[in-house]
Amino acid sequence: MKVLILGSTGIIGHHLCAVALAAGHSVWGLSRGSNQRVPAIDGVRYLVGDVSDTSSMRSLSAEIRFDAVVDLLSFRPDQVSSTLGWIADTSVQYVLVSSATIFAGAHVGARLTEGSPQLTDGWAYASKKIASEQALRIIASRDQQLFTIVRPYITYSEQRLAFGAWEGEVALARLRAGQPIVIGDEIARARTSLTHAGDVAGAIVALLGNPAASSAEFNIATAESTTWRDVYATVSELLDVPLDVIDAPVSAILSVYPELGGKVNDRVLDRTFDPANLHAACPGFEFSTTFESGYRSALDQALPSRSRSSGRLSGKMDRLLAVAGAPRERLDFMRQVMRISGLRQRAGYVLGRSQFLSTTYGRLRNLDSTGDYSAA
Repeated sequence: MKVLILGSTGIIGHHLCAVALAAGHSVWGLSRGSNQRVPAIDGVRYLVGDVSDTSSMRSLSAEIRFDAVVDLLSFRPDQVSSTLGWIADTSVQYVLVSSATIFAGAHVGARLTEGSPQLTDGWAYASKKIASEQALRIIASRDQQLFTIVRPYITYSEQRLAFGAWEGEVALARLRAGQPIVIGDEIARARTSLTHAGDVAGAIVALLGNPAASSAEFNIATAESTTWRDVYATVSELLDVPLDVIDAPVSAILSVYPELGGKVNDRVLDRTFDPANLHAACPGFEFSTTFESGYRSALDQALPSRSRSSGRLSGKMDRLLAVAGAPRERLDFMRQVMRISGLRQRAGYVLGRSQFLSTTYGRLRNLDSTGDYSAA
C-alpha cells in the first residue's frame, strides 16, 4: 500500500513510519518542519508542508494516489474537514488518530472499551477530539469515505515519557538532580495505561487495508496498568536515585498550574483498557512492550530539555512545593538560584518562583489557559 503519514516526525508518527515500512508499505511522511530529535528513516519519503494548503495537498494526493492516509495532525473538526477535502479518492482509507481521553473514568475493577461512556464536558483537548470524530462520521456518511478511528491513550517513546501531570523533561530533571517533586495524591493513586509508540504504530499498521477496520473505531492501549506512584518508584529505581515525593492534593497543583486543569482531571481517573476489539480485528497483533521494559529502553535517550524555559519550570515547581508545605529550608531562594548555572536560567527561575511575575509572563505571551495538552 501507498501510505501517507501526516505528522511523521512526532512521537507516534516516527515509529509508524518505521513499522509501516517494515511491513512492506511504501511510506510518505508529511510534517510541518524537521525534528532534530529523531533520525530520518531510510526508505521513507519525507515531505515538509502545510496540510491545510488544500491546493498543494490535492495535487500531491492526485499525483501519488495514496491507498491510506493516517492523520496525526487534526485536532479540530475543521481540520478533519479540510484534510478530507483534498483526499482525491474516497476509496482511500482515512485513519483519524483521535484519543482515549474522550472517555469518562472506569469504575473500580472495570476496563474501558469502545462503547464506554464519553465525557460530556471538561478538557478542551478531549472535547475537540469528540467533535472531530463526529465531524468525520457525518462527512464519511455523506461522501461514502472509507475511514477508521483509532484512539491511543498515553503514548510514550524516546521522545517523551509521561509522569502524571508532568512531562518527562520536568520530572526527569528533578529526579536526576535528587530534587523533590509533587505528584498529587489523587493522581498518585489512579491506575493508568502507558503504551509504547512502537506498539501503537504496530496496531495502526495492522488496521491498514484491513476489512474489519472499515467504518470502525479502536482503542489502542495496552491492558497492562500501573499507578502513577509506581511509575515514579520504578523510574527512580531504574535511574538509581532516591525518590523524594511531597504529598499534596491536586488542588495545590492547580493553584500554581491552572493551565493544567484538563490534564490533571484526566490523570486522576482510573483508565485501564480492554483491547478485545482490536485483537478481534487484528488477531496477529500483540502489545509487545511492557511499561518497565519500555521506560528502561527510553530513559537513556529521554534527556531533560535544555530549553530556555527550564529555569522557569524549576522555579515554578519550587513555588508549588512551597504551597504543598515542603520545609522552608529545602526551598531557600538564594540557595536554589545559585544552584542554577547561567544568567538566563537564573532569571527564568526567579520568573517561575514568583506568582506575580509568572502571571504577567503568561498574559504577555498569551498562553493558553484551557489545559489543552495532548495525551496521545
